[in-house]
Amino acid sequence: MSWKCKYCGSVEFIQKFTGYHNPIFDKNGEYIKYSYQERTYENITCEECGSSGKYIKEIAEWVEE
Repeated sequence: MSWKCKYCGSVEFIQKFTGYHNPIFDKNGEYIKYSYQERTYENITCEECGSSGKYIKEIAEWVEE
């Protein structure tokens, strides 16, 4: 079972995102966790043919194998 590109049949997709968070550190400077996070997602893109869309369903079909 996987998503397959409608245009070339590939199963490899990427989605870039940008974002930030406010990290919390202990007294030794070790990372504990983050207290706030925000992300902005770009389109999903087929790595093989470059077709892209806001949602995976725009460029791919779910295939039961």
